[in-house]
Amino acid sequence: MSQHDLDIANQLFPATRTDLNNALKALGSTSSGTSAPSTTYANQLWYDSSANILYIRNEDNDGNIPILELDQSNDTVEYFKSDSVRTGLIEFTDGDDAITINDGGTITTSGDATVTGNLVLGGSNTELRFMEGSNYVGFEAPALSANKIWVLPSADGSADQFLKTDGSGNLSFGTLTGGATGGGSDTIFVENSRVMTTNYTLSTGKSASMVGTLTINSGVVLTIPSGERLVILWQLR
Repeated sequence: MSQHDLDIANQLFPATRTDLNNALKALGSTSSGTSAPSTTYANQLWYDSSANILYIRNEDNDGNIPILELDQSNDTVEYFKSDSVRTGLIEFTDGDDAITINDGGTITTSGDATVTGNLVLGGSNTELRFMEGSNYVGFEAPALSANKIWVLPSADGSADQFLKTDGSGNLSFGTLTGGATGGGSDTIFVENSRVMTTNYTLSTGKSASMVGTLTINSGVVLTIPSGERLVILWQLR
């Protein structure tokens, strides 16, 4: 503990030298002690050695403002924005309130936020929200028993394509086949292939139809479950 009233009284030289040394020790240790100095001055620094917090005296000399907290075990520092919001590891370089953290933990930034690692949203039913005015689009993970990752396509698809998966988490754009088509924007004709190259089983509770002669390649199997129907329309010549 090194505190002093910083007032050198009139006295003989040996006492004056001791008084000066004590005052310099107080200045050198930022008036460190377990309690605030009994004599204070505006803008005076005081290090609370019990809480490891550095304070500065306000200009009215009637209160102390916390500046930072020191972790003496790990040799790190945590800065204070105010009495209720502590902004550890955030540096204000231009004086603007570019980042704010309220007492509920909500972080707001007026600029871009760059994350070099994974961005993790913890808890259950947590949403990733994209704001547009006062409304937003949100994405929420379902109940999971294991991690799930989807890899987005590297480029945009074409008009009327849809997003599909390969079953291993890799997403790509595909073209819907079998729908009605035609010239321009017409959707009149439903086209189908007539050569079967891959094994296929009709879905249970579903019927199927095709037009034309069906050719099933060698080794390829078409399975029609019991009770289901496949209707083939063709013209005898």
